[in-house]
Amino acid sequence: MVKAEVRYNGEHFRAVAKAQPLKTKQKITVGIFVLLSAAVSGWMLSEMLTYFRKGSDDLAILFAIMFVMAFSPFLKVVKAIAGASAVYSRIKPSEQMRYFEIDENALKLIVEGDIEHSERLFRLSGIHRAVDTGEYFVIYMYQNMYCMLAYTEITEGTPEELRSLLYNAIGDKFTITRSK
Repeated sequence: MVKAEVRYNGEHFRAVAKAQPLKTKQKITVGIFVLLSAAVSGWMLSEMLTYFRKGSDDLAILFAIMFVMAFSPFLKVVKAIAGASAVYSRIKPSEQMRYFEIDENALKLIVEGDIEHSERLFRLSGIHRAVDTGEYFVIYMYQNMYCMLAYTEITEGTPEELRSLLYNAIGDKFTITRSK
């Protein structure tokens, strides 16, 4: 049996992001969008400056407006990519404690807080999937419902025991990813 006591914070959600990295197709799509919007923005800026120099203020203002419209999504994407890790550091620790008890058959999750007490029992063989990131386990009970626990939050048992329990229960639906 493996037990853990967890209070979620930003690092837990960073672990989920590592467990769900962007697929190659998504990376290519984002890259193409960034390149195209940068190219279109550069062209609009060039045209705007050209028309200002020629004295065609109406056309220059039109290209200035189009430049802003093309450049702002580019900035948003670049800011999202560059600032993703800062988002996790701003997440405040959860007010609820989560207690996990995991054996070869089930995962028992107890949530304890000021206004909530709940207990849920999941058959380990029925969970959707699980990921070991090298520091955290991310266990997906369903496709969009997951729990996270750090190796350091295990109070009874070891990460190796939990890894073994998960692999024995779900086989290939358990993956190990290591951060680069």
